[in-house]
Amino acid sequence: MTVNQRVPGSSPGGGALRKSRYIYNGFFSFMTFYIYILQSTSSNIFYVGSTSNFKNRLISHNNSDENTFTSKHRPWVFAAVFEVGTSRIDALRIERFIKQQKSKLFIEKIIDPNFIPSGKLAQLVRAPKLRD
Repeated sequence: MTVNQRVPGSSPGGGALRKSRYIYNGFFSFMTFYIYILQSTSSNIFYVGSTSNFKNRLISHNNSDENTFTSKHRPWVFAAVFEVGTSRIDALRIERFIKQQKSKLFIEKIIDPNFIPSGKLAQLVRAPKLRD
C-alpha cells in the first residue's frame, strides 16, 4: 500500500491530528480550535469542551435529542471562550487539564474577565465578548 503524501491524513501518524486542514477555494486553510466553558442556567454548573465551531456546539448542547450530561442541565450559555490555535491536540490537552482540576473555583477563576492565562493555560486567548 502506498501513501500519498499530498493528501491530508493519508500518512499513517503523519500529523493529521496535530493540525486540522480543509480546502477552501483550492487553498489549504487551518481551522482554529477553541476551549469553551458553558454554564447551566438551571443547575448553575459548568461544562468544559473544545471544538473548532463553538457556536454550533452551544446549539448542539441545547438541542440534542441524545441523553447526555449536558441534556440534563439545559439551557446552557457561554461563560467563556478561549482560542487555542490550530492544534486539536493542544485544545484536547488543555480541556483535559481543566477537567482534571475538578474544581468549580478553578473554573470561576478562568472565566473571570480579569484572568490572565499562565502556565499550562498560557496559550489561551480570550475570544471577544460573545453576542447571542
